Amino acid sequence: MRVMTDSENKGKNKEESGNLGAHLLREHPALIASGFYALATAIGMFYSWRYLQHFGVNVFLYAELSDFLLASFKDAVVWLMVAGLTVAWYFDLRASRSWGSRERRKGLRWYGSPAYRRWSYPGALLTLLLLLNFYAGEEAKEIRAGAIERFNVKFAESEITRKLAILETTARFVIFFNPDTQMVFVHPHEAIAAISFAAPAAESQGNTLE
Repeated sequence: MRVMTDSENKGKNKEESGNLGAHLLREHPALIASGFYALATAIGMFYSWRYLQHFGVNVFLYAELSDFLLASFKDAVVWLMVAGLTVAWYFDLRASRSWGSRERRKGLRWYGSPAYRRWSYPGALLTLLLLLNFYAGEEAKEIRAGAIERFNVKFAESEITRKLAILETTARFVIFFNPDTQMVFVHPHEAIAAISFAAPAAESQGNTLE
């Protein structure tokens, strides 16, 4: 009969703790909604911070907590990255559990060990942060180069209409950007009289449904 070592016992106990966490979520499904709310807010907060930082804007001066929740849903690519990474992480955990560790070399035994699976949690989180940081930088680079839609913006105390791009909107402010001058403008909602733009061209009748 094989006696388990102390390290194996510790790994087993920690994995059992993880199973208890999964059981708790099944017993209290409301925790899933709360966890998703917290995750979406954290993702929106990090992405908005890194994205606007490229324009010299400290988003925490203009946004409220609820703004960060909405920010994470403004760009579908953000959640595609989250979903893709989650699927990859899930299948990696499954592969680790089925890998087996006794008859392999040390490096390969590590992949099938409980310790590897414990470290995969912070590893997946760090990977997500790196992906969000990279994507925010690429988006900012394209916008600075002029690859962003501009709107006709009329302010409440002026008859002049300016063509500006919108970097971000919060509950109280709109953050504009002029790619030509590389200037950033932050205005409260009440200072803006109107934002207008040309509607997309209508499709020809030959392309409409009969």
